[in-house]
Amino acid sequence: MAGWELRPALAADVEAVAELRAVVMRPDLERLGRYDEHRVRQRLRDGFLPPHT
Repeated sequence: MAGWELRPALAADVEAVAELRAVVMRPDLERLGRYDEHRVRQRLRDGFLPPHT
């Protein structure tokens, strides 16, 4: 896996992970009529625990 490295999550990673989640989940949430641009990111921020990521 050239260019990839695994490491423990840090608190500073929350925005990158929230953005990735929003992009990946958008098609399904839109299909269900549940996509909210702010809420999809905020839900992750509210529950983000780096030791569990």
